[in-house]
Amino acid sequence: MRTAAALLALVVAASGRSGPAPDSGEAFQTFLPRVEATGDPCAAPAASAPGRVFWIDGSHPGARDDGAGTPDQPWATVAAVSRRGLQPDDTVIIRPGLYRGSLTPRQPGLIITGCPGAEPVISGADSLVARWGQVHGYWIAEGYRPFDRFGERYDANLVILDGSPLRPVADPAVLEPGTFTVFDDGFGQRRLAVMTGDSVAPRVEVGTRDVLFSQQRNAACRDHPSDRPGPRLRHLVFRHAANPAQTGAVCISGSGAEVEDLRVAATGGRGVEVWGSDHQIRRVDSSNNGHLGMGGGCTGCLVEDVVASRNNWRGHDPFWEAGGGKWVRTSRTIFRRFRARDNDGPGLWLDGDSPDNVIEEALLEGNRVSGLQLELGSDNNRVVRSRITGTRWDGWSASGILIMAASGSILEENEICGNLGSGLWLRMDSRRPTGGLSARDNLFCDNAPESEDKDYQVRIEIDAAEGAAPPEFHWEGNRIETVRVDHQAGIRAHRDAPVRHLTAGELARSLGRGR
Repeated sequence: MRTAAALLALVVAASGRSGPAPDSGEAFQTFLPRVEATGDPCAAPAASAPGRVFWIDGSHPGARDDGAGTPDQPWATVAAVSRRGLQPDDTVIIRPGLYRGSLTPRQPGLIITGCPGAEPVISGADSLVARWGQVHGYWIAEGYRPFDRFGERYDANLVILDGSPLRPVADPAVLEPGTFTVFDDGFGQRRLAVMTGDSVAPRVEVGTRDVLFSQQRNAACRDHPSDRPGPRLRHLVFRHAANPAQTGAVCISGSGAEVEDLRVAATGGRGVEVWGSDHQIRRVDSSNNGHLGMGGGCTGCLVEDVVASRNNWRGHDPFWEAGGGKWVRTSRTIFRRFRARDNDGPGLWLDGDSPDNVIEEALLEGNRVSGLQLELGSDNNRVVRSRITGTRWDGWSASGILIMAASGSILEENEICGNLGSGLWLRMDSRRPTGGLSARDNLFCDNAPESEDKDYQVRIEIDAAEGAAPPEFHWEGNRIETVRVDHQAGIRAHRDAPVRHLTAGELARSLGRGR
């Protein structure tokens, strides 16, 4: 195997061409929804503004950040929002275009909006201008300044080709198309190597900004004051933040935020991070992020019509934190029509003392480990009229609903079908008791299709000492449909008890209406 220094020598000998010119932004047009020209799309947010209105338009010939912020003399960049003396209820309208930068308003309570159907793109990446050379099918760039800790859990290196992030690998020896690595050239320099499968030098972007929206730039989102007014964000697209795991590209904090019609995509870590109370988050799509779609901790909030798909492309451990959405210390929050598809982690996960929430009309499809996971003190949550299907294996679980160290769950009128593991698994856990299920009018079907003696349509393991009374269960009107009679249900009262294989009727008689 060639050394890194030898590879670099070959590259230098083969190079000599200039790096790509700065991106014109044309490649981003496919990211925006197509709309027919029906007048000025910015007219509606301007007409509904409750206070003063300021404009950002990077394509306007008179745009300047020290200008008046009027339609004829708009600000040029999103950075102007943090430099101007704005007041609560002021509205900042961002006209369509690509803006490389971060929105960090100093004043809480602003309305920051794009234009419906012509949303601006706020990017955390810049075009990489570098000298490229090709060795053994992959390209090495001089001029890239990497973040530290490449490949670790909190790595923030982000390399984008044709609008999509490349996946990081450990070293050049394992590069394949669609991947990159950062390596030591043997002379004290860090180099970027990418594999594209193309004979033409790549035009790539690299992430240079970690947080694209925050009301307090120099503090972690979870540490923001909870009593400040939350932001009001509408009709914006955020992408390509170089954020590590557990850091949101968009930070929603404080109290009473109104967030509508956002898209957050292709970031290195968490798409949207939420902390505080009484927020209303509607029609947000947070997908294709490196770690997690959306998560945090929220009290008394509404999360409605949110999409979180294909997250965790970096491959974080889904039993640690990954997938569509993970929430901790969350209570009295409604998750309505939360749609999580094809995430490499749980679709929707409530953990760490998250009681008294409602999950209704959710669609959790094709996720890993679990479609819905209620864990560690996430008690008395109610799940109604939701469809949970297609959960894939990772390690020991592919459950539709996985409940562990949590009690008092209420399941009503759900369809839990086609998961590779148990449809419902109440799992014993030494951290806290598990049990107290109330289930009514649910359908369990075609789960655990290849299980022999482990997974079932319904799998119940009760944390009760031998001889002790089990927790109260309510089981009424549920249907279990499967051709495998011996894998309809399994139940045991404590860790050392044998599993009792039950039919649907036997399970209903065993649990009854109040046992």
